[in-house]
Amino acid sequence: MNFKVLMRLQLGIIITSVFFGLISSQVEAQSRNFVDVSYDRGPMIGNNKVWANDLINKLNYSGVDVRFGRRSTKNTFYNYINRYPSYGLGFTSAVNYYSEIGRPIGIYAFGEFPFGKVNFNRKVNFSYYSQIGVGFNMNPYDPMTNPINGFVG
Repeated sequence: MNFKVLMRLQLGIIITSVFFGLISSQVEAQSRNFVDVSYDRGPMIGNNKVWANDLINKLNYSGVDVRFGRRSTKNTFYNYINRYPSYGLGFTSAVNYYSEIGRPIGIYAFGEFPFGKVNFNRKVNFSYYSQIGVGFNMNPYDPMTNPINGFVG
């Protein structure tokens, strides 16, 4: 792909993510079910080794994350104790393919638990978030064909 096509693709993903993010934030306040779409971009975090710094300087990671969830709104003892948590499934993928790491993809389950009393009409609620899942579609370390990638073994 040439540079202009790649930039248009990334711009399209950003615009789509913002659009769905605005829709999901409006729907989320009215419904128990929600969809979150986000676009992530940034450097990889290294471990101060030479090969890690070479890899970090070579890659500029960007990815898309989609979460399908359900917020607990019934007035039960469990929901009261856990401050009306949200649960669901998510999918994340890198936008570009990198010869060193591949195109990482992950499928996960998540839980989000608010810190304080939840007001569903409030625009900002603070919470802690946990997820567990599987990742695949990565290029593992190989001393002959992929010597620079020590992150994925």
